[in-house]
Amino acid sequence: MRTPRQPPINLGNSRYTPSKSPQCFIAIAVYVHPDQQPAGMPLVAVGALTAARRMAAMNVGLLVEAVRQCYHIVATEPSAALCVTHEYPILLDDDARLVAQHTSDACAYIWHLHMKLLALAYGTVPDAAKLLTTRGEELFVT
Repeated sequence: MRTPRQPPINLGNSRYTPSKSPQCFIAIAVYVHPDQQPAGMPLVAVGALTAARRMAAMNVGLLVEAVRQCYHIVATEPSAALCVTHEYPILLDDDARLVAQHTSDACAYIWHLHMKLLALAYGTVPDAAKLLTTRGEELFVT
């Protein structure tokens, strides 16, 4: 006997069809500031520090307000995450360090959500996962 096919769920441009195995679906609010600039890692790599500092200052000015409102910054480009977390604090001031502390790449963020779900399901989180922290479920995408 065939089981009826579950209808797909519309997710904007993609479609998700639930399978028979238990799954969890999480909706995450995403906001990209319209004035946001690229992170500037190529500028840092070639030593154009004045231009990199100018670009970093613009981005930090936008991102620090989001961090203060408990958003977590998520970079979908690994070099952008590296630039924000390691280069911005060297190029700029305390605001850049605050942004860097609340920034991760997308894979680390998704892993953190996975660990939170494990904690909810089983009441515990593996020790290594306790190192990953975030201040909110909302995202700022860089």
